[in-house]
Amino acid sequence: MPILGVVASSLAKQTAARWSWLVDEPAANMEYYASVAVFSDGSWAAGGADTSGNNRWIINKWNTNGTLAWQRAISTSETSRTYDIAWSMDTDASDNLFVYGAVKDQNSGTAMGSAMVVKYNSSGTLQWQRRFRNSSVLDIYVNRNFVKKDAGDCWFTGFNNANGGEAFVCSYDGSGTFFTQYAIRGDQPRGSTIWRDSAYNTYVGGYRYISPYDGWVAKFNSSGSLQWARTINISGNTGYFDVVDVVTDSGGNVYAFCWPGNGTPAKSSTLIKFNSSGTVQWQRELSRGTYLRGLSMTIDGSNNLYCVMYSGNTGWQYVAKYNSSGTLQWQRVMPLLGNVYGYQTKADANNLYIASNQYLSNSNATVSKTLLSGTGVGQSVTVNGYTATYAAGDMVDAAGSCTVTNWSPTIGTPAGTSNTPTITEVTTSYASGTATIRV
Repeated sequence: MPILGVVASSLAKQTAARWSWLVDEPAANMEYYASVAVFSDGSWAAGGADTSGNNRWIINKWNTNGTLAWQRAISTSETSRTYDIAWSMDTDASDNLFVYGAVKDQNSGTAMGSAMVVKYNSSGTLQWQRRFRNSSVLDIYVNRNFVKKDAGDCWFTGFNNANGGEAFVCSYDGSGTFFTQYAIRGDQPRGSTIWRDSAYNTYVGGYRYISPYDGWVAKFNSSGSLQWARTINISGNTGYFDVVDVVTDSGGNVYAFCWPGNGTPAKSSTLIKFNSSGTVQWQRELSRGTYLRGLSMTIDGSNNLYCVMYSGNTGWQYVAKYNSSGTLQWQRVMPLLGNVYGYQTKADANNLYIASNQYLSNSNATVSKTLLSGTGVGQSVTVNGYTATYAAGDMVDAAGSCTVTNWSPTIGTPAGTSNTPTITEVTTSYASGTATIRV
C-alpha cells in the first residue's frame, strides 16, 4: 500500500540541529503524495491523491512549526476517477498556490483524459479551477512539473495523443485565462518537466515514444519561439530515456536530470549541464550497480543541484548534491522500510523539501516519511517501531557518457481547449503527527 509524506530537512551546516518529520495519516485510506510547494514564510504544502476507491486530489498545508494549517480534497464529476492525482504545485509572489494534475475524463474512453489546474490563496480558499482537454477522443498524459512566474502565471506540460502524438505547453494567468499554447511534435515527444527562468524563457523536457526513445530538452524564448532543442540517450539503452527534471541557474545555464527508463542500462541516473546556447558543459552519472531511478531535482539560491533517486534493490531514497561545476558535494540515503519515491523536490534558503510516497506490503506499517540532510549522517528516527539511520550514500559518481544531438522538432498549436470543470471540494480531517531526528 502507498504511504506518503513530505519532509523538510536543513541544508545549512549544523552540529546539533533538530528537524521535523511530518506524517499524514488518514484513517483507513491510502494516500499518494507527488507534489510539494513552499511559501514565503517557510510554511509548505503537499498534494497527491487519496487512492481508496475513486481517486480524489488531496492538498494539505502545514505551518512553519509543522502543525496542519488546512486540508482539502477535490473530486470531479466523473464516475470513475482512477487517474486523478495532483502531480505538481507551486506558489506565486503573493503566496497563491497553483496545483496541477490529471483527472479522468469519461469522454476520453481510456487513460487519463484531461489536465486540471486549481488555484488557492494561502488561506486555502479556492479561487478557480480549469481543465485542458480535447473535444474528441483524447488521452492527455499529465507529468509531474509545472512552474509559475512572479506575475502569477502558471505553466504546464504533458502529452496529447492528437496529431500523431505531441507534447503540449500551456499556461493560465492569475485570473484563470488560458493564453499561451504550443505543441512539440516529432517521434511522439512526451513532456515530463517544464521550467521558466527570470527572463521568461521556457524549458521543456521529456522523452520520445518511438525507438530509440530518446530523452529531449528544448528552450523557447519569451515569445514562444524555439531557440534550441537536444535529444539525449546512452549507448545500449532499450527503455525510455526520460528527462525527469530541468532547471536553470542564475547565469542562464540549463541542467537536465535524466534516467534511462526500465531498459538497459537502468542502473544509472545522469545530470547534464548546458550553457544558455544549448552546448553541453559537463555530465555526471550516478550508479550503484543496480536499478537507480532518477525522480526529481531542484536548485537552490547558490546554484547547487539536489537530485533525488530511488534504488530498486533496496527501495531506499537517495539524494545527491552537486555544485554548478559538477562536483559532488555529498550524497545521503534514508533506509526506510518499503519502496520510497520522491516525485517532487523544492528548496528554499535553508531547507530541502521532498514529496514522497512509500509502498509497503505490510499494512501494519501505516506511516513513514523521509527526511534527508547533508549533515544527517548517523542520526536516526523511529516511527511505528521502525528505526532508520541517516547514512552516507554508496553511489558511484563518474563522468557521464550520454550522446547529445541537435533536434529540430515541429512546433504547432496543441489539440485541446480549456473549460471550467465541475468539482466537489471538501475540507478533510486527516491526522498529522511529527517525529524528530535525535542528535
